[in-house]
Amino acid sequence: MLQAMHPDASKMPVVCMYGDDIQGCPTELQQRNATLKTHTGHCYEFEVRHTKDWNAAQKDCHSKGGTLVTVNDRAEQDFLMSALKAISFHGTGIWLGYNDMTHEGTFTWVTGETSTFTFWAHGQPHSHHKRRFILDSVSDEDCVLLKYSDSGHWHDYPCQKLDPLGIVKEHFPYVCEYGGAHVSNCPANLQQGNTLKVYQDHCYEFNLHHLTDWPHAANDCKSRGGTLVVVNDLAEQDFIISALKLFPFHGRGIWIGYTDAEKEGTWKWVTGETSTFTYWASGEPSRRRRFLLDADEDCAIMKYSDPAGHWNDIPCVKQDPLGLIHERYPYVCEYLQRATATTQPANADTSQPSTVPRGGGGDFHTCPKSLPHSPYLRTYNGHCYEFKLDGGLSWVEAESACRNHGGHLVSVNSPEERQFLLTTLFSMWFHGDYVLIGLTDSKREGTFVWSSGETTSFMDWAYGQPDQYIHGKKRFLVPIPPVPREEDCVGMRFKDWGHWHDVPCDRPFISPYICEYAETSEESIDPPKTTVATVPSTECKYNNEFEFYVCVHNILTIRHLKVIYLVRDPRGMFLSRARVGMLRWNELEEKSKMICEQIDNDIEEFNKLYTKYPSRLKRLAYENLCRNPIFVAGKMYQFLRLPYMEIVKYQIRNITTGPILKCSFCTKRGDALGNAYKWKKDIKEDRLKVIDKYCSNVYQKLAYRYLSYQQLKKVKETWQAHVDLMQV
Repeated sequence: MLQAMHPDASKMPVVCMYGDDIQGCPTELQQRNATLKTHTGHCYEFEVRHTKDWNAAQKDCHSKGGTLVTVNDRAEQDFLMSALKAISFHGTGIWLGYNDMTHEGTFTWVTGETSTFTFWAHGQPHSHHKRRFILDSVSDEDCVLLKYSDSGHWHDYPCQKLDPLGIVKEHFPYVCEYGGAHVSNCPANLQQGNTLKVYQDHCYEFNLHHLTDWPHAANDCKSRGGTLVVVNDLAEQDFIISALKLFPFHGRGIWIGYTDAEKEGTWKWVTGETSTFTYWASGEPSRRRRFLLDADEDCAIMKYSDPAGHWNDIPCVKQDPLGLIHERYPYVCEYLQRATATTQPANADTSQPSTVPRGGGGDFHTCPKSLPHSPYLRTYNGHCYEFKLDGGLSWVEAESACRNHGGHLVSVNSPEERQFLLTTLFSMWFHGDYVLIGLTDSKREGTFVWSSGETTSFMDWAYGQPDQYIHGKKRFLVPIPPVPREEDCVGMRFKDWGHWHDVPCDRPFISPYICEYAETSEESIDPPKTTVATVPSTECKYNNEFEFYVCVHNILTIRHLKVIYLVRDPRGMFLSRARVGMLRWNELEEKSKMICEQIDNDIEEFNKLYTKYPSRLKRLAYENLCRNPIFVAGKMYQFLRLPYMEIVKYQIRNITTGPILKCSFCTKRGDALGNAYKWKKDIKEDRLKVIDKYCSNVYQKLAYRYLSYQQLKKVKETWQAHVDLMQV
């Protein structure tokens, strides 16, 4: 996409080009011929033939590895409107991934992204939805609609509005957005599902259903070629917390790969990386023992119960006198993407005590071959679980469906397994009521047994259950009395924190269900083969002082490295070097040839890297920074994910365009753009011809105008303003 970026852009033509190169879209979307568009490296799926409430729409996007669309600037807003027009959209509008469910009046994007751009209609948002009819309910308007019928302006709407009959009324089309770096680039031995996220060329596997101690978590990650997550800066910290909110996650915290087990007080990452960034909670690390028999606090968790996710040190493995492990948490594994993986992982010790569940969501060799690959498959403790959440069957039908693949309705044998099931349902954005499990007393009234034949002493009945009755409900404001009926089967009631209720075994009662398959070694899904690339040496080469020393291997291996390639009109660069004594005019021909050849090579190298790492490299024209320093600096800070505070803006203003307030001691440079082009007044025609001889190709590639000496004296700028401020 090309778009004008200028302080007075309203007076200048704007050229927009929106591509339909869908190669960057997830393969499964391309295969099912979804309505796809691409824009600035992201893929957009236009679900305009289906309408859902906001929650159901977000659930659908999330199940495919995306989110409801986020709109970060006017260019993206215009892209959506143009795309809707191109596909002949005639609806009211589309859901956006914007809501204030958490804090009334504080709207945030589902991705955790921050953006100052909004496009509210006049009088919006207005918090509450007025009643159109007497029986309408007054619903909080916590979700946002891009209203196509109102020129794309945003309106707040109820996320899910029910009429008196319980029918959802707020149904709209929606757009799913998928990041440019898709999970298909993650290591092949990982399950390509919604537990994977991509950030800065790394893959993150969120094992939120698997609670274990720190050593087993670290070993599980290592066995699949990764490590426990390493947090190098605040941006990565925010990414992880935002991702946890997206699932959503309701645990106390997650293990991270930080430990001082080798030397007390010397904290290191499991990768051996060093980082000055830490995010300890107040008073941490405490290293304290609460009781005499307590273990040392040598490992770190990211506390999710702390809104900012501050870190705490706790024991890596804590056991009570009976040998029961208490310090169990979910964890996040981190992997290099396949294009950047460095070495074959070392053989890990995968032996684990029987008290610690195995798996982590990706061991699909335990699943029957007859099961298709699906984002609704999970593994835990050597068993495979199939979550059948679309539609529903009666208990008898569901048990039969599970048996067709060699399994049974799920047996829940421990609090840990119950927690695994609940956490997985949360991660799949399940919003139903009951989920059928394999418990029944159909053979002998009052004696509940598992359909698999397993025996267990663990039960998790809700208060007053089992009760053998369908309780009365209030419909149409008329109470329906309880109806006696045999309830010989059991459902886990999601809206009752997963506690169990007895339910009828036959229709008309139907519900989603979960199948469980025991570990098998013969008829199982073949584990995918792992292909690991090898990265060459990370040595950087510096040929001379003028080289743009892009170190390719550092880009590959230094985590989260970002590069802003600052370029300048070569004519101005040579004049500037001469002014400070770095260039003698009798060397101009030699230096022009050498430097512009090097710049030309640098541009090619940069373009190659940009195709692989578009989120980590940007090119910025010095002249554009001088033209609008406050705006462009803001874009730089946004790219680097740094806070762009008012004091920073004020200082930039002081040294570029002059302070807003008169200040006798402030540093001033009232005309930054004039200084950037000061060379035009000083350059001589013969010197210009020498520079043009060797650098005209560079002018074209960097979007500078190739002008004669006479033309140069007449124009104000040589940099072409129609080029986006930070792009290749």
